[in-house]
Amino acid sequence: MVKYTNYKGNRYYLYEGVTRKGNSKYWFSKSIEGKMVDDIPEGFEIYEEPNGMVYLRKIQSKLITNEEIEIIKDSIPCYCQ
Repeated sequence: MVKYTNYKGNRYYLYEGVTRKGNSKYWFSKSIEGKMVDDIPEGFEIYEEPNGMVYLRKIQSKLITNEEIEIIKDSIPCYCQ
């Protein structure tokens, strides 16, 4: 069962259903009834909006890679004590 608690402390549960075309659809709900999902589907991630709404969305590709971030960090002088 996939559970997620947002920053407000609300607990959400992930459910699966079927569209009219027979495709899978997913949604989060606070209630505990229906067909819950045991694992997050491959290629998806949990996303929380700034207002606390929780969604399941396809994993977004990064515009800047981790290697590029490290290059930028290394090229900026640190004035930390």
